[in-house]
Amino acid sequence: MSGLRIDNALPPFNIRGGGSVLTRVTAGPTTLVPAAPAGYFNVFTGGRAMNENTTTSADVTFQDDDGLFKIFSTAAGTGIIARGAGTDPSLSASNSLNNMISRSAITCTVTAGGPVMVQGYWCLVPDAGIVTSVMSLTASYQSVPNIIPANANDLSGPWGAFGPFGWLPGSLLQQSMLCNNDTAAVALVHRHTRGAVVSTWTANTVANAKASSTLFASMGPFIQGDVFELKAVAAPNVAGSIIVRFFYMIVPKLAG
Repeated sequence: MSGLRIDNALPPFNIRGGGSVLTRVTAGPTTLVPAAPAGYFNVFTGGRAMNENTTTSADVTFQDDDGLFKIFSTAAGTGIIARGAGTDPSLSASNSLNNMISRSAITCTVTAGGPVMVQGYWCLVPDAGIVTSVMSLTASYQSVPNIIPANANDLSGPWGAFGPFGWLPGSLLQQSMLCNNDTAAVALVHRHTRGAVVSTWTANTVANAKASSTLFASMGPFIQGDVFELKAVAAPNVAGSIIVRFFYMIVPKLAG
């Protein structure tokens, strides 16, 4: 059976258009993906960044208007290593760039090493039913905005991975991500409250300084009246340097 779409359960995830990225970045910022039109998200997936320098590791950042997405930093020892003189690039000289989601343009900046070759696929996905939050964390709990349903008949759950071949509900790949540009590592604490029940979870993802990672403990799904809060275990050394992003879907709640 082909062409199945259940409009009363999930919004139609029709790709409006796709694009191919293959570019060499020597300095920045260089725009990889233009800003999405109203009513859509950019989804960049299936990508890689490869350092073409034969002696120096590359310091590379990827970001949008909300801040950093991915960081490969020579200062933190997480840079994309040099390919080696006279050799073809190996996997260790490149890094994955999957699953950057943004309304604004996505740019790449190289500040050491390079040039860096960037390749990948991007598409426009309708934003109907998708809710997002971008937060700068401190050591105090903050409520995560937008992702708690306002309607008692709805629930919100993590958005799945999206790629050239469709939508994968429930995947861990895109539901949340952390970008830590602080000078120290960070661990996050999640707190989900429903009435008298409180669930607290320290994420087992601990990003190194100047690193990015998906978050294992996104928690949810959420229903009307829930409270979802987030904090860093320790205050950042640099204010505004710990950024988290959440991508959730609002869907009808089944009875029971």
